[in-house]
Amino acid sequence: MRAFFPTALLAALLCLAVGPLVGAARAQDTAGSDPAGADAAQAESAARAEAAEDTAQAEVLPPLTQDELLQLGKKRGKLRMTSPETPRFKRYLRAASKKMEDSDYPGAKDLLERLNVGRLNKVELGNYYRLLGFLTYQLGDGPGALSYFRKAVDEESLPLRDQVNLMFSIVQLEAATENWPGVISSMDEWARFTPPSPLSFYLRAIAHYQMDQPELALENVEMAVFLEPEPPESWLQLLAALYVMKEDYLSVTPILEELVVRFPKKTYWVQLSLIYGASEDYDGSLSVQQLAFLQGFLTEDRELRRLARSYVFAGLPYEAASLLDAGLSDEKIEPSPKVYELLANSWIQAREFDRSMKPLEKAAALSDDGNLYLRLGQVYMAREDWSNAAKYFKQAVAKSGLKAPGSADLLLGIVYYNEDDTGEALRWFRRAKKYETTRKTANDWMDHIAKETQSS
Repeated sequence: MRAFFPTALLAALLCLAVGPLVGAARAQDTAGSDPAGADAAQAESAARAEAAEDTAQAEVLPPLTQDELLQLGKKRGKLRMTSPETPRFKRYLRAASKKMEDSDYPGAKDLLERLNVGRLNKVELGNYYRLLGFLTYQLGDGPGALSYFRKAVDEESLPLRDQVNLMFSIVQLEAATENWPGVISSMDEWARFTPPSPLSFYLRAIAHYQMDQPELALENVEMAVFLEPEPPESWLQLLAALYVMKEDYLSVTPILEELVVRFPKKTYWVQLSLIYGASEDYDGSLSVQQLAFLQGFLTEDRELRRLARSYVFAGLPYEAASLLDAGLSDEKIEPSPKVYELLANSWIQAREFDRSMKPLEKAAALSDDGNLYLRLGQVYMAREDWSNAAKYFKQAVAKSGLKAPGSADLLLGIVYYNEDDTGEALRWFRRAKKYETTRKTANDWMDHIAKETQSS
C-alpha cells in the first residue's frame, strides 16, 4: 500500500535543506531581472541540463598518489625559490590585504590595480589573482571572483595547501551561483588533491539534487552525515527529504528523531508523527503528537483535529472529545459539520450520551444533507425519547440526501408504533415500502400491526 506523506511538508524539508545555499544567489538574480527574464531563465535551465549531461560524460581523473603529491609540493617549493616575490610586490599585497581587513575594498582595489600584471612572475600572479578573487567576492561579484580564483589555480604556483583551499572555495562559489554541473566538475578536480570532507559530500548532494539526480544526491548526503559526528540541521533535512521521496520510512525515522532531539521544532515533530503513521506505527504517531501538543507545538486546526482522530483510533474517545471541546471553545478549531460529528461520536464512544447531543445537533444543522439528523434521531430513539426521535427523523426527511432512502420513513413508523399511534405508523411504513432497501421490513411491520388489530 502506498503510504501518505503531505507534499507541503516534503517541500518544506527540501526548502529548509537547500534554500540557504541558493537563496542569496536567487535574490540577486531577481533584483536584476528584466522583461526578458523568463526567456533567459528557460535558456539557462536548458543550458544547465545540457551541462549536466556533459558533466556525467566527462572523464574524472583519479586522485594523485601520496608520492605524486609530494613531488608536486617539492616542485612548487622550488618554483617559489627560483621565482620569488619582489619586495615591491610584497609591499603592495600586504597593504591591499590590510585595507581589506579594514573593509576598505575600494582602497584595496586601487592598490592592486597599480601593479603591472604583465611584469609579474608565476608565483606573484598566483597570489595576485587569489587576493583579487577574494576582493572581488567582497565587492559582490561572485562570477568575477570565480574567474580570478581559477586563474590563480591555473598558474600552478600556489603552495598545495593554499591551492586545495582555493579550489574548495571555487566549489562553494559554483554552488552559490547555482552552477550545479560546475560544482560537480570543480569537486572532482579538488578531490584529486585531498580526501573528500563531509562538507564536500553535502555540496555534491545538493548539486545532484538540483540536477534531478536524487539517487546520487542520497548517496552523497548519506556519506556526509555518516562522516560528520554532529551533522548540521540542513544536512539532516536533505537526507530526510530524500528518504521521504523514496518512501523509505524505515530509514527516515531515526533522522527525524535526531532532528527532534537536536533541533526541537514544530516541523520535525509533525513530520515524525506523520512518518510513524505512514509506517502504521499508530501508537508511536500518537505519542509524538502528544509530546508535541504538551510542548505547545500543535496549535493549528488541522493538527488538533488529527490528534483527536488519533485518540479515537487508539481507543481514547474521552481524550479526543475533551481536546475538540477545548479547541472549539478557544477558537483554535474551526466549527464544521465534520468537527461536530467527530466530537459527538467521541462523546458517544466515551458513553457520555448527554454531551453528544448538542454537537450532533450543530453538525446536523450545518450539514448539506439529512444523514446527521437521522443519526441524531437514532440516538434519541435508543433512549426511547420518541418525541425527539420523531422530530429529528422528520428533519432528516425534509433535508433529504439520505444515504439509505426510506430509512427515516421506516424509523418514523417504528417511533409512532411505540407511541401507540398506529395510523401515523402505517402512513410512514407505506412511504418506506416505496424503497427497495426498506420494503420488506416495512411490510413485516404492517403485517404485525394488522395481526394486532385483528386479535383485538
